Amino acid sequence: MTFKESGHFNRKYPDFWMKMVDRQILVEGHPTYGGLAGRDLKALVEGLRIVTTQPYLDYRIGQVRRFGAKLESYGIPLVRPYGGHAVYIDIDRFFEGTETNDDELKGISFTALMLVAGHRLVELGLYAFGKFKDGKEILPDPRVNFVRASVPRLAYEDQDLFAVAEAAKVLYNHKDRIPAVEVVYGRDLFLRHFKSRFRFRL
Repeated sequence: MTFKESGHFNRKYPDFWMKMVDRQILVEGHPTYGGLAGRDLKALVEGLRIVTTQPYLDYRIGQVRRFGAKLESYGIPLVRPYGGHAVYIDIDRFFEGTETNDDELKGISFTALMLVAGHRLVELGLYAFGKFKDGKEILPDPRVNFVRASVPRLAYEDQDLFAVAEAAKVLYNHKDRIPAVEVVYGRDLFLRHFKSRFRFRL
């Protein structure tokens, strides 16, 4: 079943389409992720077999450690110990020494600028885990304010990850110049982290 966002059905039942999207995100993935062919399912099975072998785990965890160590060598504050699949940048500590307010959503700003540099990270902090209720932003409790840099399996060489670290270093060295963002759509939506739109405050 498909729905055109601007179609007659969606105009008549505006909440139905969004509820279908919410359900899809929870059980299958975001609508932009696409489906899986049989060969992809077979690749998943092979991947599950590979990731349980010790040589693979040693390589993968070692690569994440090297990535984290490179970021920390530039002074970028991380959550320690590093994960087996990602490193998490501590945004509260990243912006220490700057005049930054929670409503500026600097984790989103940092993520957006990293994307401009060609690196896709994800904000998992004040916006992802917070919520908007009764006209007020409610911060996550306990407080979390991180950006995750995932390392997809068998996708990158160390030099690729070190390029991510170099871009993060440039932003860290100019953190006082990183602009705030504002939410232009979706602040009050369920699963808003997947659906919202932002713009820089210039």
